[in-house]
Amino acid sequence: MSMKLMAKAMEIKVGNPLRKLVLIKLADNASDQGECWPSYQYIADQCEISKRSVINHIAALCESGMVKKITRKGEKGNTSNIYLLHLDGAENLPGNSANNSLHCASDASGSAGVAPVASAGVAPRTSHSFEPVNEPDVGGSADADPQVSHRAKNKIDWQRVLDSYHEILPEMPSVKILTDTRKKNLRTFWQKFGFDQQRWESYLRYVAENCRWMLEDRPNGSGGFWKRKNLDYLITERCYVAVKEARANDR
Repeated sequence: MSMKLMAKAMEIKVGNPLRKLVLIKLADNASDQGECWPSYQYIADQCEISKRSVINHIAALCESGMVKKITRKGEKGNTSNIYLLHLDGAENLPGNSANNSLHCASDASGSAGVAPVASAGVAPRTSHSFEPVNEPDVGGSADADPQVSHRAKNKIDWQRVLDSYHEILPEMPSVKILTDTRKKNLRTFWQKFGFDQQRWESYLRYVAENCRWMLEDRPNGSGGFWKRKNLDYLITERCYVAVKEARANDR
């Protein structure tokens, strides 16, 4: 435990009481050099909040510059996070508001966590839009907006797309094979709605927080079950429009 970092964490205003609690817990586990590696679940248990809340609040702390997250992959394919705390002068940094869009620092491998952070609360479910920027109408072409067109032309990192899907929506069926058909559908989806990696992760996090019904097998009233949704459903126009218009939110 670093008493120096603990004292600084107590003084910093982060705009959200649960985020402050997460920051203090990170400082509590950090060395004097600001390095720590607690798991999401450990922080969730210690702070008595949901794992999803921890993920979101850490993403916000990364965006503000107070925390840097480095994701490492083990030999067996498992991942772990190392956090570096930078609290000197952090109280003067922009991004301490709970409503700022997020872009979490990443390691050299390009792994990143981006998310819209909901208002204070455990396992937040909000109706806030996941959109970081304006976009064309659903029926329009991405070419109608130069900004959207520029984003749509970004090369798709297929592995990052899948890693984000598996990390943010672990309840959904995993993707074992990224077929040519899936790649084609993904590319069409991204181009039509102006997606890039950041917006993709924001979209997934919005679903994780507000559309939990997609992640569960539900009784259909006839003795059977509606199966939980999957990647193929997420990249359909029907799903996107429903999420965009908040019609897919949990009731």
